[in-house]
Amino acid sequence: MIFDKIKKCPLYIMIFDKINKYPLYIMIFIFLVGNVFFTAKDFPFKKSICVFFLILTLVSFVFFRKNVREVVDFHSRLEGGNYEKISAIVSLLSWVVFSLSIFFINVGFIVIARWLMLPFAIFVIVSGALTFYALERDGNKVIIKVKSLFFGGVSLLYFITAAYAESYFLQASNMDLSTSPLLAFWWKLDFFIIYFFMVLQPISYIIFILISKELTTHRLMVFFGVLMLTAMLLNGASRWANNSIVLFLDWTTSSEWRSFATCGHLNISDPRERYFGFNTEKYNVYFSNREGQWGFEEIKCTKDDEGQDSFTRVLVSQSDMPKWFKE
Repeated sequence: MIFDKIKKCPLYIMIFDKINKYPLYIMIFIFLVGNVFFTAKDFPFKKSICVFFLILTLVSFVFFRKNVREVVDFHSRLEGGNYEKISAIVSLLSWVVFSLSIFFINVGFIVIARWLMLPFAIFVIVSGALTFYALERDGNKVIIKVKSLFFGGVSLLYFITAAYAESYFLQASNMDLSTSPLLAFWWKLDFFIIYFFMVLQPISYIIFILISKELTTHRLMVFFGVLMLTAMLLNGASRWANNSIVLFLDWTTSSEWRSFATCGHLNISDPRERYFGFNTEKYNVYFSNREGQWGFEEIKCTKDDEGQDSFTRVLVSQSDMPKWFKE
């Protein structure tokens, strides 16, 4: 009796109808949401369960071909020209790559998962750019205003971050950044990228809120991908800022600074250090991974009590070496 009442319940009928009509979509949804949920969990047979759901999802593509044809027909019949079709297809690929990346995280292949994030980011950027172009072509006022403000905002952000980068470098090294052109360029660019990623996510959310009512199904999927990517960039910028700073410092000082310093007849050289200056009484030193630290020192050439060449080191700043994306 109770079961008969449940079967006649409108909610039960609706759920059963959706499952019967869209089984493939439901399997994909379960696979994606389940893998996202499992990333923060650790329990027995986790890998086996994830592999089982992957196989089940792949098998669903064989048995539920009607849903596969619906997806193909949807993308092939999109209105708005080739830009819309390409944007929708690339967006679909981005979600496939993202799902696989989360799956590989859960089964323990972290390196593969991280490399998959690169094509995911590329697909999202391409689909997002095409969608923004299509919206602008359709005369969307929000997108038109954002485009007109974008370049001015980027220029202002670079001006502010460049000034902050110079100030930060001066405090860290007691050295004028402009005296090392290659280092100055990449140092300022790194700071700009970090802060650009930080402001990109809230801006994307604001744009999404303003135009969400005008977005079609595939455009919504594109924007969800954009929001996810900007959230990942924000998280990466805040967690891995020190990684990028040390990476750029290692490369630029190796290219532009010297591998030795001289104080009279003394030759100072350490493979973990780079020296700025030549035949002078004071050198700026950048050291990396020296006893687990990176930072800056000054070397001052002096004479000892017997008049022999000598030098003293003065520590300017130091920090712990970053963990290099191990988390």
